[in-house]
Amino acid sequence: MKFLSKVSIHHVLIVLVVVIIILAILNFFLKNNEKKGEKRGHIKVCFDERKINCINAETAKTLEEKTRGLMYRDKLGKNEGMLFIYENERENLKFWMKNMNFPIDIIWLNKEKEIIYIHKNLQPCSSDPCQLYSPKERKVMYVLEVNANFSNEKNLSVGDKVFFKDKEEKTR
Repeated sequence: MKFLSKVSIHHVLIVLVVVIIILAILNFFLKNNEKKGEKRGHIKVCFDERKINCINAETAKTLEEKTRGLMYRDKLGKNEGMLFIYENERENLKFWMKNMNFPIDIIWLNKEKEIIYIHKNLQPCSSDPCQLYSPKERKVMYVLEVNANFSNEKNLSVGDKVFFKDKEEKTR
């Protein structure tokens, strides 16, 4: 009986070590894919009808892209952001700041591309559980993450309309 328990403990330890190694390898590849410039879609997000006040936003459309978001990145450029695009409006959509390295504003948009809520200057989460952020039971179709204080600098507020332009410069 003692031999059996020693063998079982030995097997459990081996399995744990293998799982830890696999997780470390996955983490390494996820970080390196971002550093290698893994190509994602981009879209111009504009904050005026004349399309002068715009940023370049990386798009997150797939579940993998949405799950990863801006995690593990060191920074965003001055006029950059990430636009999360959902096929339909959603209620109870929640975001968090886990594994973030810099503060951001989160701008929540409905299907008409109107700003319905803004979370300003959200700080990276430093301990579990991380706080969840949502637009207070409102329907959301797009979520834009930008550098902290961006919404103040651009004087953005609830009710403002946002415009998207793709690479062919067609306004949507």
